[in-house]
Amino acid sequence: MADYCGRSRTIPDDRSRILMFTAGGGSKTMDSVAMQLRKLRDRAGGPSYQELARATAKQGPRRQMSRGSVHDKLSGRSKLRLGQVLAIAFACCDYAESVGISLPTEFKTEEYWRLRFSEGERRTEALTLERPHKSTTSVIDTQPLASAGMRDMVDLVEVSIDRPLAEWLPSVIEAAFTAGLEVESYLNVAATSTPYEFVEILISLQEVFPDEGSNEVVRRLIYRCAQLQEPASLPMVAAQLRRRGRGHMVHSLLQGMFIYGWSRTARSDIIDIYSCFTRATMASDAKKLLQLGGENLDIKELIDLAYRLPGNLFGPKDDVLSSVPSSPYRLAYILRDLRSCDLPPGFDRGEIADRMIFGIPRGEWSQYVAELRKKEMPEEADRAAFLENEPPF
Repeated sequence: MADYCGRSRTIPDDRSRILMFTAGGGSKTMDSVAMQLRKLRDRAGGPSYQELARATAKQGPRRQMSRGSVHDKLSGRSKLRLGQVLAIAFACCDYAESVGISLPTEFKTEEYWRLRFSEGERRTEALTLERPHKSTTSVIDTQPLASAGMRDMVDLVEVSIDRPLAEWLPSVIEAAFTAGLEVESYLNVAATSTPYEFVEILISLQEVFPDEGSNEVVRRLIYRCAQLQEPASLPMVAAQLRRRGRGHMVHSLLQGMFIYGWSRTARSDIIDIYSCFTRATMASDAKKLLQLGGENLDIKELIDLAYRLPGNLFGPKDDVLSSVPSSPYRLAYILRDLRSCDLPPGFDRGEIADRMIFGIPRGEWSQYVAELRKKEMPEEADRAAFLENEPPF
């Protein structure tokens, strides 16, 4: 069997095996345009590959494509050339018109598809030029795909060894999720890819899923990235999200370092991540990371993080401690745990409690004091009532 580059290689009969991939392999042309053509085909009424092949023949011998060629190009198994993009796009438009389906005028123009093709080439060039660290080896298990009878996806995985993950992994995730398969292993592969590829994969998943599916899959993917990426890569991910118009997702990325799935499982290297954001001069992200630590960590983790930060109880340490009162209930149980918590040298229990209490939102002090009294913590309640009108320094 020949792969997408025409190289001869042997694929065993038993395709339900684990395959090793290098994230960010070597194709020079980005084939995400194939995904856009698949979406166009769906909007055009879902013409068969044979119907599309017949439609390309009407465009002349230079544009004519066989059924097998149309299938290979749309599935992402082989690289698209500009002429093939135009042939398939216009074939979809012609079919849509023949069955009475109206498509946007721009889909029928050569300029539109030339632009899509050029954008794909630029993105793939960036995959090579902007890759900040060595590629990581990932594991893809095709057993579930084969057991579900999804041979087209098994084939796609097997011929994509040397291709960037962003070109084909979204198609596998989309197909597996739509078919009801578990997608965690595929999300883990995506989450540990290079920062640039991760963002490209995330954007592709947003585009191909309906809103409900996209929200679930994208959220899980961001949280896995937050938990699995190296500290030095996380500022790169945040920067790339903003550059690609997904800045609103940076909060979820930071939050995912403390909340994994439905549990609160904080990373053990938060201080290293904070240092990486600080070195990147991403001060607002660094501060937000510490504030999320104050909102989510238990008392032992919280004190450890504050102790390892530079300076006195003001500055970065205060960003952590003053964020504890995210709710009256949280402040109460953290202050209760503080009573018996072992403190490192130089940390005073009363001063730590004061820094937490000063974080109570303005106008809500009475609610917090009431919660402390409800929890039978009179000393803490009295202290909070006293500090309400005191300056926080």
